[in-house]
Amino acid sequence: MQALDSAHMKAIRNYLATNGSPRDRALFAVGLDSMLRGGDLCRLRVADVIDHCGNVRESITVVQGKISSGKPHSVVVYLTAETRELVSTLIASETKSGAAYLFTGKGRTTHLSTDQLRILVKSWVAAVGLDPGTHANHTLRRTKATALYRTTKDIELVRRALGHAYLSSTQAYLSCWVGSSACCMLMPKTLAGR
Repeated sequence: MQALDSAHMKAIRNYLATNGSPRDRALFAVGLDSMLRGGDLCRLRVADVIDHCGNVRESITVVQGKISSGKPHSVVVYLTAETRELVSTLIASETKSGAAYLFTGKGRTTHLSTDQLRILVKSWVAAVGLDPGTHANHTLRRTKATALYRTTKDIELVRRALGHAYLSSTQAYLSCWVGSSACCMLMPKTLAGR
């Protein structure tokens, strides 16, 4: 799945500002900020994101559902001021309480499924003229990871932010196998020699 560039992110934000629900606006923003996998994003609860005063937290800790190392791995997720405002609006508009799922299907109390998330992401990218065949749930996760790597060139930072157990997973995730000499220098010799 492809990452979004800044122009496409802005186009989707503008589209959702006029055509999206509070849930969709918050879902897009949290998906980009958090770099969470779709399943972890969909299973967030209100209590995960608000503090004891009812304010949306600047950072949250999420235990990831998918683990390759055999042990649960938590990641710290930082939410921008804009994202916190969108989440606050969502919670207020749907009068959600602490135990409720943050992102639910319309009129439902169960969490949004990853299939529903995929359909939403594909509809958002199609609405701004992108190919929905090259975008899905992981588009949200990959977008910030790619931007973070381009800005910092620190693949270890990206690995930790994504919650990957292995650097090779992050290298593959960022699609930096053969085309990037910088990534090839970071790869273990057995992978770089392919």
